[in-house]
Amino acid sequence: MPDQTKSDQPRPLSPKKLAANRANAKASTGPKSEAGKATCARNATQHGLLAQSVCIEPEHREAFLNLCQDYDARFQPETAFEQTCVNQLIAADWQIHRALAIERTLFNDIASTREAGAPFDRITAAFCELQKSGQLDLLGRYRTRIERSQARAYRTLSRLQEERRGATPQNL
Repeated sequence: MPDQTKSDQPRPLSPKKLAANRANAKASTGPKSEAGKATCARNATQHGLLAQSVCIEPEHREAFLNLCQDYDARFQPETAFEQTCVNQLIAADWQIHRALAIERTLFNDIASTREAGAPFDRITAAFCELQKSGQLDLLGRYRTRIERSQARAYRTLSRLQEERRGATPQNL
């Protein structure tokens, strides 16, 4: 390769090439407003089960904050690591509810396109269609992953709190 040395290390850029790269970077466009930046931050969001932010649009931020308060009141974390475990529990709880909402929406969307008939027949048809598409399997894998994470965070938090209180953890 002409741009590589024998040791496969890239050669340093020439001053001319470096200046051209910097000029191009200055001319690049991107969102300028806060709203535009927020929109771009969500560009890759498809279903939200792997979102960096726990509460995403159009979810209710107030309900999420209430959930946080409930968990904090229940577990009363006293150290940063305990708070991290509580935060993991909160995130898992919220994501499980999101997965259930996604599942409900998928079923309702497909069932509503079926001819009128017994409601259970429409749901059965929707289930079959979702199963064929693989969407239920994928959703199930996400839920299993989230539930395992939740169980791990709970075990860790329980152990930490028992140790802090001077008790010996039992079979955690």
